[in-house]
Amino acid sequence: MDPAATIAIVGRPNVGKSTLFNRLIGKRHAVIAEEAGTTRDRISQKYDCNGYETILVDTGGIETDKKENIEEDIQSQAKIGIQEADIILFVVNLAEDLTSDDFGAVDILRKSKKPIILIANKADNREIEKNIFNIYELGFGEPIAISAIHKHGMEILVGEIEKTLKKLKFKKKKIQVTEKNTTSICIMGKPNAGKSSLVNCLIGSKKVIVSEIPGTTRDATDTELEYNDKKYNLIDTAGIKRRGRIERGIDKFSTLRAISSIERSDIVILLIDGNKGISNQDAHITEHALEAKKGLIIAFK
Repeated sequence: MDPAATIAIVGRPNVGKSTLFNRLIGKRHAVIAEEAGTTRDRISQKYDCNGYETILVDTGGIETDKKENIEEDIQSQAKIGIQEADIILFVVNLAEDLTSDDFGAVDILRKSKKPIILIANKADNREIEKNIFNIYELGFGEPIAISAIHKHGMEILVGEIEKTLKKLKFKKKKIQVTEKNTTSICIMGKPNAGKSSLVNCLIGSKKVIVSEIPGTTRDATDTELEYNDKKYNLIDTAGIKRRGRIERGIDKFSTLRAISSIERSDIVILLIDGNKGISNQDAHITEHALEAKKGLIIAFK
């Protein structure tokens, strides 16, 4: 058994999964916005749960309606996250009525036969907490009422995760955040330059969503790779648009997350579409890498 348990956060869109993910790992890593469907890829980070070494995974929202193209890929990524998990945190929105997507997620989770911790998020006041009795309809027992944004109920949730890890016979181990012999490589470029395709090619599997739609990647996604007995951490980033085209909200946060990924990397790969040539955007990305004194590799697709 892998010494690090995998914990997946699942639920329909816009129930607060990414907010909970950020709260548990103690930093803003997953992009948060009011727009449903912000999270697309599986985002993973190491998480120390009171001495238990775990991998926490944020997934895209589960929707029961049939989707096409990129939405279908989002659903596939969420289901892969469920399959690979040892424990599932099933999040519902306490401030709203249960939906067909909530019950659709229940069907998927029951088939997984994984331990489920039911979480009623957005319990921001006592009036809303009265709705918690409706959540028993899902059939997963008593939910844990939390407000991820205000930290309410988080100690109870962490205690329940710890108890489940112990029941599954995982052992406590002091977490090692970053191994000194691991080289972090940040892959950057304009939207639709082929960054996610490069990551998938290097690791030999489809971990990050690839689409012809520019802006598919919104978060910075970490993927571990071992090659010739050496360890690497590949960081796939959102495409950086021209300054005048960066919109407020998700676009802005995704760009900031991409640029901040340079700081935690050792090497930056600037991926350029050979058919379009070098642009001012590419030069702008190069400036960030050089100012941060990182190794720079320029690659043409």
